[in-house]
Amino acid sequence: MQWGKERRENEELFSLNRRRFLSLSGILGLAFISGKSDISMASAEKEGKMTYQIKDYNRLLGMEGFSDTLLKNHFTLYQGYVTNTNKLMDTLNQLLKEGKTGTPEYAELKRRLGWEFNGMRLHEYYFENLGGKGGYR
Repeated sequence: MQWGKERRENEELFSLNRRRFLSLSGILGLAFISGKSDISMASAEKEGKMTYQIKDYNRLLGMEGFSDTLLKNHFTLYQGYVTNTNKLMDTLNQLLKEGKTGTPEYAELKRRLGWEFNGMRLHEYYFENLGGKGGYR
């Protein structure tokens, strides 16, 4: 008799319905993009807000081969990507807390987060590799 009760409790604990799967995948997705491998539902709620800071790449202005206008346009694009990434992460975190991970809105915002995050990160990689006279640093 006792064995059957424990088994049912374990099945409930480890069952993965659609809602639980989406919640867990949202948390793991936030952990992946934030670089925090130890994130959990509790720590995500405690922290409340994970934000990315806009990095200053003005040191690149005046660099040979690139106009300042071109660089400033790309700095503006980059700043937009960072701002949008932070807004989307806040909205997704709120939907996660509300248990709305199975909604079309959540799915669309997760898709959009990939675009904004990649735009942010790729601009950072590009800017950080510009400058100097080439070769190894």
